[in-house]
Amino acid sequence: MAWPPTTNINVTGLGYLGSQPATLAWGTDGLYSTAIILSQRSQQMIEEIKVENGNGVTATQVLINDGTQIEITVIDDRALTWPLSGTTITMLTPLPTGGAATSETLEVVDNSYQAARKAPGERTLLCKRYTLVTPASM
Repeated sequence: MAWPPTTNINVTGLGYLGSQPATLAWGTDGLYSTAIILSQRSQQMIEEIKVENGNGVTATQVLINDGTQIEITVIDDRALTWPLSGTTITMLTPLPTGGAATSETLEVVDNSYQAARKAPGERTLLCKRYTLVTPASM
């Protein structure tokens, strides 16, 4: 078997099924099709509210799921037109199920650029999708 295993999240799901009884998430292929991805961080925007009893001990906990946030860092390519803040893009995220990735429409909140000596430029897109707000009307 060649190493590292080559997989594409669009074709084979989230990872590589090896000889062991596990499927491991591997790489970033297919998560965002127009650029070379250095990293992607997907997370739920969860607000935790603790309600204490009279002694100060947490008696109840309320979790509010406000939506999804994705931060993706890519190698900047000057041939591409990058989305500005306020526009919507579609990305794959493995967050909801842990199985196959799902396609989500998110709004770009921040589009930042980082450069260093003798290194390719990096662009980071911060995108959010709120549970109760349509991305185009945020």
